[in-house]
Amino acid sequence: MKRATGDSRRGFTLVELMIVVAVIVTIAAIAIPNLLRSRMAANETATIGTLRTLATEQALFVKQAEVDQDSDGVGEYGWLCEMAGEVCVRNIAGTPNPTPLYTVYITQNLATGGATGTGYGEKSGYMYRMYLPIVSPTGVAADGGDDRNTDGTPTTWGTPLDPMAVRDVINMQENNFVCQAWPVVLGNTGQRCFVVTPVGEVFGSKMTNQTYNGEARQMDDYRFCFSSDGDGSDGWWNDRLAAGGVVPGNDGNVYNPAQ
Repeated sequence: MKRATGDSRRGFTLVELMIVVAVIVTIAAIAIPNLLRSRMAANETATIGTLRTLATEQALFVKQAEVDQDSDGVGEYGWLCEMAGEVCVRNIAGTPNPTPLYTVYITQNLATGGATGTGYGEKSGYMYRMYLPIVSPTGVAADGGDDRNTDGTPTTWGTPLDPMAVRDVINMQENNFVCQAWPVVLGNTGQRCFVVTPVGEVFGSKMTNQTYNGEARQMDDYRFCFSSDGDGSDGWWNDRLAAGGVVPGNDGNVYNPAQ
């Protein structure tokens, strides 16, 4: 229908619409990567803070002797699920505590699902896993591992170590832990992996060699971040952290103080 004389109303032409779309696409192409980088930076900063807090809470956990498997008055470090009050803590051999901790040490976001869970905590776009000195499913002292058996099945929570058989392992649990954090989606929720030990300082790696991404992880014990040129590499937590850009870790990555 012919537009009335003097009617100034008209639609956009195809060329004008194409120009508008092009402008929107250009703005999005600039803004979205910046937004993604900002989100990853925020996630990494939050993860560094969480690991520092976790190291502090582990120190309190030991001081309170929430776990004392050999009943010597000196506590052992805890698994994430124990510290989150998700499962019963280990105690004197044969007599695990009947209930989980009432006063928890860490957020439930870091709980790992207990005996039927994945073994991973998750918070702010990062996954977490705790490593302690362990005994293998065959009863032989192992180098140290995370909160799952070597065949990938969950451990039996609340089952303590026998101080008459593996007191050396218990003593190692009084002094050592490693907690690792890595992106849920590498390049989307974060770009670096991080690690903290009882020293309390957080170290990070840009993962220029081996990468960690969601549940697709290539190394399943604490030695990923330690060098192999320590004091004999006897596998009992004596090697030094691969920090300072000098010697890479067993995963080929170098770990530096996280900022």
